Amino acid sequence: MTPALLGGANVPMLPMVAYDEILNLLRWTYGSAISYILLGTTRLLVTLFSRAMERGRFREVFR
Repeated sequence: MTPALLGGANVPMLPMVAYDEILNLLRWTYGSAISYILLGTTRLLVTLFSRAMERGRFREVFR
């Protein structure tokens, strides 16, 4: 529900595109590819953010 509210009718958000592809259009392969892209992007962003936060903490500890 949140991606539908954030994106609205004019801006398609990636989770809603995957949802539409899988359940409404029955294009399982395309929908799963979109889901894997979303998963990989999220994992990359979380990893980069975690490393940036840890780097900042190590700087404070080893001064």
